[in-house]
Formats: sequence, structure tokens, C-alpha cells
Amino acid sequence: MKIFRILFKILLFRFSIVYSAIHWLNIMLYKLRFRKIYKFSIPVVSIGNLTVGGTGKTPVTKKIAQYFLDQGFRPGIVSRGYKRLSKGTIRVCNGKTILSSIEECGDEPYLLAKMLGMKVPIVVSNNKADAIHKIQEDYKVNVVLIDDGFQSFSIKRDIDIVLINRSEPPETYSMLPMGKMREPLSSLSRAHFIGLTKEGPVHSFIDSEIKKHDIKVFDTSTCIYLSRETSGAKLKKISSKIDGSSIVAFCGLADPRSFENSLSKLNLTIVKFIAFPDHHLYLDKDIEKLKKDMKDQSIDFVVTSEKDYYKLPSKFIDQYNIHVLKYEVNIGHADLENIKKSIG
Repeated sequence: MKIFRILFKILLFRFSIVYSAIHWLNIMLYKLRFRKIYKFSIPVVSIGNLTVGGTGKTPVTKKIAQYFLDQGFRPGIVSRGYKRLSKGTIRVCNGKTILSSIEECGDEPYLLAKMLGMKVPIVVSNNKADAIHKIQEDYKVNVVLIDDGFQSFSIKRDIDIVLINRSEPPETYSMLPMGKMREPLSSLSRAHFIGLTKEGPVHSFIDSEIKKHDIKVFDTSTCIYLSRETSGAKLKKISSKIDGSSIVAFCGLADPRSFENSLSKLNLTIVKFIAFPDHHLYLDKDIEKLKKDMKDQSIDFVVTSEKDYYKLPSKFIDQYNIHVLKYEVNIGHADLENIKKSIG
């Protein structure tokens, strides 16, 4: 059995070398101008990462967009809309109302529209340059945020913010498919800001890379709380005592471990925890499975993530008293000011 594990690791390592070579070639094609790089007349800010999923891009994007909004800017957000069922360019939100379903635009752009109170235009497209053209033309925004844009080499960015999840173990930092890295750590040289998310110390090899390139670093903290739907169909923070409550919890996130740990911090007793794949769309069979898993459980209520909540049937939400674990990311005012100053 041990020999098979060793052989499997050797195979993954070889695939990682191939992946790294393809990634390097892709970058060189842009550097040598064999592929077009699009420039825009308004500032473009990318919020991205080096790893696959789970760094907290959505709440950080929300926080920065809200800050720009409060400062009198007209921000817009573009995203790929990962795992959406549509093709082409889709207008998610026009700054007043949501224009597409969660299935059409993807769960994260839809969630951003909800989190920002539908006050920020959002457009999704596999061609992010096209999305920026559309959002600039249709909604007259004067700053664009690219959700997951660090690898968008076809777009000239004014600011690159790279998020690092401090809770990731060291083995994460190998190239795909051996680890979770899309790019090597040396790619941090392109970043203007590093945002530290989740909890834990920064690994020494990451800290050394950051210091080598003298990159500005900002810390984030997270406030977590439970909310539930009110009669006005809005999620409202629960003020009643929840300590010691018994729950069933489920989510479809890139980092379900972090979600489960957050529930434990609220002093909730998790009777059963169910993890679905990231960006999971809930079909009838999934709802039936959840009902079966919750049957005969002695619990006070059920908890899911905000991203998953918007994909659930309203009847199921009402029937099973679904609560939502909400995350509010805090970034220091001085750090937000530095980001604003960097776009001129």
C-alpha cells in the first residue's frame, strides 16, 4: 500500500511539472506580446489568490466594494461566474436590482449582489475584458473590481491584491495537482497588497517571499454570527441566546473545515455535518438526502452558509428553520485608504 502512495505522489509531482511549464509559457506569451493585453481608462483592481479556492475572496471583495461605494466611487464587479449554467456575458445586477438567477450567473456573483444590497453593478463572463467593457459602458462605473483576477493576464490591472489563507497547511503550497497552487510563490512579486485571511500564523517560507518583494500587507479579521430570514425576506442577525444549541449543518464550500470550526466557536453542538462540493447546486435528490439525514435528529435548528442558502427551495427553508452563518470581514481603515490612494 505504501509503495502505491509513493508512486502516486511521483505521478502527481510529474503532472505538477507539466502544469508549471504550461503556466510559465502562458505568462511568457503575454510578456512577449504574442497575446493581447487590454487596458482600460478606469482603475482596475484585482482580488485574487495563488491557490484554488477557500481564501475568502467574496467577503473581501464585498468589503472593498462597499468602501469604494461609501467614498463616493461608482464601483463595478466582474467575475467569471464559476459553475454557472449560462454562457456568454450576463448582467447580474444593475445597481438597483438583480437581473439574473443564481443558476445563470453563479453563486458567488449572486451572493455579492445580495451582500451589497444590489447597489453595485455586477457582470459575469468567461472573457473578463469583455465584462469590463460592458460594465463601463452600461453602468458608467469609475472603478472595477475583478473577483479572482490575479491570473487574468489579458487585463492590465492597476492594483493586484492577493489573499493568503493562514489556516492552510504547508503541503498546500505545491503546484497543482500535487498541491493547491495555481502559481509558484515567486508570483507574489506581481502583487501590490497581500491580504491575510482566516486564522493562524503565516508560514515562514511565505513570510520570506513577501519580505523579499517588499509587498504591503494588511490583516483581516472576521465577525461571525447567525441570521435567519425575517418576514421581509431579508436575513437578520439573531439576537436570542444560541449557546449550546444542537444543530445539523451543511455547506458546499471550498473550505468546509473552516465553516465547521466557525460553528464550534459559536458554542453550537454539531449533531451532524454534511459537506457538498464547492459551488454545489441543490437538486431534488440533494434536498431529499438532507431531509433523510435530519430525520429523527434531536436538534434546535439547521445551519448553512449564505452562499448555499440562496440555492435552497423556500419551502425547505421554512420547513426546517434554516439559519445562516454570516461572515463580516474587517479591514483596517488605514489599509483601505492605502488601496484607494494606490488607484490615484
